Amino acid sequence: MWDWFQPITDTVSSVGGWMETNPGGASFVGGVAASSIDYMNAEKQREFDMRRDREERDYRDSRSQASTGNYNYGSHNASLTKGFLAG
Repeated sequence: MWDWFQPITDTVSSVGGWMETNPGGASFVGGVAASSIDYMNAEKQREFDMRRDREERDYRDSRSQASTGNYNYGSHNASLTKGFLAG
């Protein structure tokens, strides 16, 4: 029933033995593995940051309205007479 588990334990045991006899090599392999994981995590973080920045920029662009500076306040003058509303 547990026949599939034996090769895994044999491999782990042999790797453990190699690590005991080669501590420098084990440290190097561990450093490479840790650096690889850090690099992949940093890449994912950069992608997330770029996507978030793009979404924020798109949101700001959609909320802003470019002003032409040409306001039509003259249309209100017809309804005012000396500061009072014309009736």
